[in-house]
Amino acid sequence: MASLPGEDRGARLRQALAAYDEALHMRRDVPLDYAQTQNNRAVLLSDLASLPGEDRGARLRQALAAYDEALHMRRDVPLDYATTQNNRAVLLRDLASLPGEDRGARLRQALAAYDEALHMRLPLPRDPEQPGGSAA
Repeated sequence: MASLPGEDRGARLRQALAAYDEALHMRRDVPLDYAQTQNNRAVLLSDLASLPGEDRGARLRQALAAYDEALHMRRDVPLDYATTQNNRAVLLRDLASLPGEDRGARLRQALAAYDEALHMRLPLPRDPEQPGGSAA
């Protein structure tokens, strides 16, 4: 979220977070909208984590929880699911750099998320029996 000169970026991000939280209450009955809002909320929480005075670890863990919530509702939309998994992997990599985190475990989780994202983005193998398929 861009900010204007003289504007308090942290205050604007916290206002946006409150708006996302309110939107989540209204979107609970629309799973894909709810998932998109959770994904956007996670991105915002990651931005908040980079600001001075914020508890970086707590904000990143909140973002991780938001990504996890979004993933539960995005499984049937492969590109959205893959994008959220990719975002989640980046966040896990960031978490791995924090003191007190199990770096190896977080990096393995990130790798698994990247793998899952890649799996969802790869084209499905063609059936050689179908038109356009290739025979071995």
